[in-house]
Amino acid sequence: MTQQVKHFGTSGEISKLVDQVNAWLNGQEGKIEIVAMSESQGGRIGDEADPFYFSLNVVYRTQEQEV
Repeated sequence: MTQQVKHFGTSGEISKLVDQVNAWLNGQEGKIEIVAMSESQGGRIGDEADPFYFSLNVVYRTQEQEV
């Protein structure tokens, strides 16, 4: 199973970030396995000047279908 990364980010409101992550997870219908998660605050690639930027990365892999 190949691991993939899903990036979420927002400026200023952590609640929007949580809503984005929950909506994405609910849309997967149990087809993914979370491998790891990381978070950061204050800046991002290309916009390090935004001190209110929050981000979350979810490392996941899809469930293999049984044949």
